[in-house]
Amino acid sequence: MTGAAVDAIPPLVKLAPETKDVVLGAIKLVLKRLKTAGLVEDGVEYGDLAGQPRHMAAFIARFKNNRRVAKDLALTRAGQPARRDDEELVCGLTLAQIERLLVYTCAKKAMARGARLHEDEKAVIAFDWQLPLLGLYGRMTVEHFQVLGDDLLVVRSAEGARALATLTPAQIERAREVAGERFGQMLAEAPEAIRGVARCDADVFDLLVRVAGPRLWEFLAGDEQRVVEIGGVSPERVTALGPDVADLCVPSLRQIEHVPTEVLRAFLSAFRAVFGPAAAALLADQEFAFAFLRDAANQARGLAGREGVPEAQVEDALRAAWESVKPRVETWLADRSPPADGATETE
Repeated sequence: MTGAAVDAIPPLVKLAPETKDVVLGAIKLVLKRLKTAGLVEDGVEYGDLAGQPRHMAAFIARFKNNRRVAKDLALTRAGQPARRDDEELVCGLTLAQIERLLVYTCAKKAMARGARLHEDEKAVIAFDWQLPLLGLYGRMTVEHFQVLGDDLLVVRSAEGARALATLTPAQIERAREVAGERFGQMLAEAPEAIRGVARCDADVFDLLVRVAGPRLWEFLAGDEQRVVEIGGVSPERVTALGPDVADLCVPSLRQIEHVPTEVLRAFLSAFRAVFGPAAAALLADQEFAFAFLRDAANQARGLAGREGVPEAQVEDALRAAWESVKPRVETWLADRSPPADGATETE
């Protein structure tokens, strides 16, 4: 467990046959009352809830928003309607435990695991918000659940669960080792970044934390080869790149290898000053890298090693160089643009 905040998982209990009959009867009665009130589709039966996550999700949501339908069913030991999901009911369960049993029942079919789930899967299937994710959970292996444990509960979006399903358990384990205490944050914000983190060593990751700042996960969720390339760049050059590292495609990284480290920061600052909002897209464009960056990098080499020249003066010179190139870049971009609607290439 990474320490990231997750919901407390209610204990999973094995029901005695008589308790199971009581709970199942109450659930069916609540379903009937919700249908009578027009809150659940009239044709939905308990079997539909157990077999289809969308029906189960709708049923649980309608119940939570209309608890009065069970005011005579969900009673505490004191004989009062339960006001909290963690209060023990007369049947010996809490509403949270009943929710977990319902979600688990649905998961067995939705995850295509047959009659039962593996213990490591069962351990983290507990909440109604997981119901839309069960199909994606089914794409994961038992090893995914073993590696993630209850950290899986940090990932609440379909995009995040889908990203996890495309990773190998070994990648997840490696990313946990490298990211350390930041692993939970990554799961919550950008689980797709695991693939990039798994290609780092601890020193490179720590360097990227400092350099990329708030764009860390954006960078690591991108091209894996870019992460590998950065691993071979000196810490001084990576520091000079700064947050721009998240924009650079692999060809751009390779072309600016020719820019001396001492003017690299000024080189990129001048570029952004000249091209403004378009700068990020240009740095990410492979064709732009081959068409323009190499020549500009060679020009920058002539500005390096000049003792006593202020950095601001170097940047002014680089900005002037980029300004001279800008018309050619604009023409190049216009030539790449598709014709306007209704126009032809010869018009």
